[in-house]
Amino acid sequence: METPKLSIIKKELIHLEYNELSEIILKISKFKTENKEFLNYLLFYQDQPEVYIEELKTLITDSFNDLNGADYQKLKKLRKVVRLLNKHLKFVAIKRYDVEMSIFFCNLFIENKLLKTRLKALQNIFLRQIIKAQKLTEKLDEDLKFDYNIEIELLLTHAQKESIFL
Repeated sequence: METPKLSIIKKELIHLEYNELSEIILKISKFKTENKEFLNYLLFYQDQPEVYIEELKTLITDSFNDLNGADYQKLKKLRKVVRLLNKHLKFVAIKRYDVEMSIFFCNLFIENKLLKTRLKALQNIFLRQIIKAQKLTEKLDEDLKFDYNIEIELLLTHAQKESIFL
């Protein structure tokens, strides 16, 4: 069976009544957790993405505070944090917040002294976030680009001081 195009689905949804539409949305939200999370964003945070980003920052900070154990365990937890971060940033879909959260993640990475490890994979998580921030910064307005480039440069210089491999 082929998946219909979005335009066809849109035409069908227009013809549905309110009750039918709400039932379909509830069924979709029960099907997958990510759908429920996205619906939560659309219903409660769509008009105020700043609040959603602040809650996401709190969640990421708590995750960093819970890091303990060996480097390998930290690596696994940080990969999970990056997946969570990317999923929630996909909901917001604003490039400025993507850059801001990548820089925030890198700052937490440095604050928790995770760059002093000899585990290359752990440092690569940091580097991928820096590269992501640099690429996304190119797509922003000149003012934002300038501000975020300064922050990225500060992160890189700080990381070079702290790191063994950089």
